[in-house]
Amino acid sequence: MKSLSKQYEVLVSRMKDYELYHIGDDIHHELILLKDMIDEVEKRMFCIGKTTKEISDTISQFTDDIGGGAPFTMLASDHEVIQRGANDIKIALDLNDNEPIENNWYSLFNVRFFKVTSDIHNSVSGKIFDVLHISLNEKGERMGELNARDPEDERYNLWVNLDLEGICLTEEQMKDEVSSQKNNEIKTILIDNFDRMNMDLPSNFEEILDYVVADVEETADPRNWNDSDVAIAFRRWIESK
Repeated sequence: MKSLSKQYEVLVSRMKDYELYHIGDDIHHELILLKDMIDEVEKRMFCIGKTTKEISDTISQFTDDIGGGAPFTMLASDHEVIQRGANDIKIALDLNDNEPIENNWYSLFNVRFFKVTSDIHNSVSGKIFDVLHISLNEKGERMGELNARDPEDERYNLWVNLDLEGICLTEEQMKDEVSSQKNNEIKTILIDNFDRMNMDLPSNFEEILDYVVADVEETADPRNWNDSDVAIAFRRWIESK
């Protein structure tokens, strides 16, 4: 099946063979911009295809009546589908009109984060990834190229079906998800520290946890924090009393 993305990959492959660009140079930068534009154009084409089908399905209701020459009545809702569809096609064809992106038509645009939940990729299930690119397969399903958010997980760079294998997250949802995971990890480390000291959890454990979480958030590296940061935060809590 022909596609702009596939032809782009062929072009880049040929350029690599002849060493016509290097990572970070001007040509590489222009290739990135071209790839982003191709991704956007393919998404706009998908939107046009979906809109065209909606118009066709609506008009087909009246095909028999029109063919027989009989008068027919069109509902206002059907007229709206056709008129709105025609306007949407005009918008989608104009690369200077950002409405499809700003309103995230058919959930194709502005997908930045993805949580893998499918057992198909059980080795990374539960992890959140940055979405590098989105393209459409032959069935019109969204395929995403994902990259690990954790620098230590560089081996994770994969393509998944965004419509089948997880959930797309908004910026706020991603922050909440990461924050929840981080809080649970800090809690586990704190409990382990008490176990190592042969101490039962104190009655004010939740208060301690809140303090430690806030301290780690404020002082530690947001991505590369570790057990030592939790221990330091716990010591600060003790000193504050």
